[in-house]
Amino acid sequence: MPLEWDIAIGAIVRRREDIHGGGPYPIRFGGAWYGGIEPSGRSPNVLIFTEPEAGGLYGYDFDGWAPGNVLHYTGEGKLGDQRLVQGNRAILEHRKSGRSLRVFRAKPPFATYLGEFSIDEAQPFLWADAPDADGIVRQVVVFRLRPLGEFIRADLPNVPVPESRSAVTEDFPAEENAPIVADVSPEINAASSFTVEPSNEPAEYQRREAALLDRYKNWLRRRKRRYGRKRITLPDDAGRLYTDLHDLGLDELIEAKGSASRVSVRLGLGQLLDYARFVPHASKALLLPARPRPDLVDLLREHDCSCIWESGSGVFERIP
Repeated sequence: MPLEWDIAIGAIVRRREDIHGGGPYPIRFGGAWYGGIEPSGRSPNVLIFTEPEAGGLYGYDFDGWAPGNVLHYTGEGKLGDQRLVQGNRAILEHRKSGRSLRVFRAKPPFATYLGEFSIDEAQPFLWADAPDADGIVRQVVVFRLRPLGEFIRADLPNVPVPESRSAVTEDFPAEENAPIVADVSPEINAASSFTVEPSNEPAEYQRREAALLDRYKNWLRRRKRRYGRKRITLPDDAGRLYTDLHDLGLDELIEAKGSASRVSVRLGLGQLLDYARFVPHASKALLLPARPRPDLVDLLREHDCSCIWESGSGVFERIP
């Protein structure tokens, strides 16, 4: 006989003794003591443990509450791109396999039972980019779970989600699955913990890039030129994209890099081409601390991208 579920909503229990069992403890629902997704071997349940602090150790945090009491939960897999296999597949196909999703808020060695959940039928999951255990940016799955009946929210955070379309400046028709492009302050920090593309660049490189951007904004202000910034929210991603700068007078998208190296130019060009798919613009430019090599200038020109570089302290030139 399958073991009946007997943990009350809101109950704070010890994970080893009261949920899994095994070792020196009587067997309960089974599963490993430390995993995030543990299909029960003794009952028709999938045990899910959300611990936002664990993601924070790697530089991202997607777990938490979205509007409408939808719980976002990052899938399993510490290295490389996550795939819809094993525990992730157990969540995605829990209805098909006749299993209930039992969600806990983990604070080792304790766990608080939030209630029974089910995968969201309309949008089962989102994709996001996040660093893995080696610090390499990879693709992760973020499940969208809805409570079935009574539940508690515990102390899980609220997660950023697309704003109401009436509350933002849109550059696209208000279609259900269209990206949302909003104006944001150009002075806010781009390195949000909830972005589609967490940076794996060294901290010193990021500081140089931010300082370069500040000097260029000062250069624009001295010339009475207005600038802004765009935030792009995509329908199937858990995070957001931020452009570095938008020269409003030229209607130009600008991406800054902390080096004129080939690696930096290639990376910056790729980012500009990505942003340009969603944000209408007249031109695009890569901002660099020095003039790049001629072949890299040619590479940018082939993709209709200008190059802006710092020729002196706070003095900038461009080609073309």
